[in-house]
Amino acid sequence: MNLIPAHDLDAETNLLGAMLVYVPAVEWAIEEIALDPGDFYLDRHQAIYAGMLELHLHGRSLDSITVTDELRRQGKLDEAGGQEYVFGLAEKVEAAGNAASFARIVSEKATLRRMLATSYEIQEVIDAPGLSLEERIDQAEKAPN
Repeated sequence: MNLIPAHDLDAETNLLGAMLVYVPAVEWAIEEIALDPGDFYLDRHQAIYAGMLELHLHGRSLDSITVTDELRRQGKLDEAGGQEYVFGLAEKVEAAGNAASFARIVSEKATLRRMLATSYEIQEVIDAPGLSLEERIDQAEKAPN
């Protein structure tokens, strides 16, 4: 079985773009939904959000320039797709006011990916040779949620 993990790149890019141009989007993503960088599917989006989170935690405002500067300071600007990519996020956002919905979608897709990863771990326990049924059940119950 070759599954593509759940993700929504449109929601990710629109959320990041909204966070660059609409202050309430930052609060929705960071404070209300409590997104983690690992909730984003693309590595570049994880890097960008981590930079945004760092700025927010230090009370700095978010925009294309401050985020690009923070990513450069962290040595992650290339990983994030470069300055053009970050600036492009702000230009591509379709409806910044929908950022809370975008954040929920990103969170839901991340939860589905974690569920899938847990199911793979349980499958490995099921297929492990030499374990009793009780041992398999015990290990499966300990799989991360």
